[in-house]
Amino acid sequence: MTIKDRADQLIENGEKIKAFKRVFKGRNGKLALSLLEEICFYNKSTYVKNDPQGTALNEGCRQMILKVHELISMDDVEIDKRTEDKLKMIKRVG
Repeated sequence: MTIKDRADQLIENGEKIKAFKRVFKGRNGKLALSLLEEICFYNKSTYVKNDPQGTALNEGCRQMILKVHELISMDDVEIDKRTEDKLKMIKRVG
């Protein structure tokens, strides 16, 4: 992958995060997020008694909703700054 490809990918990732934020911003997005929180153990234990695989599955689901919350809580300035910082780093490393 070239430096230009990596740079394009970083910029696209920043745009994806911003799009993700827009999806969950409105009324329908908030309702959908609420349902995902219920399904994905956002405020509940992921533990399944005598079932480590079930616990692991639930924890994976919970990690997804935690990541969603992390992404939608970022402001656009922070997203742009992170992208710019990463772009500078890959240009230096080459």
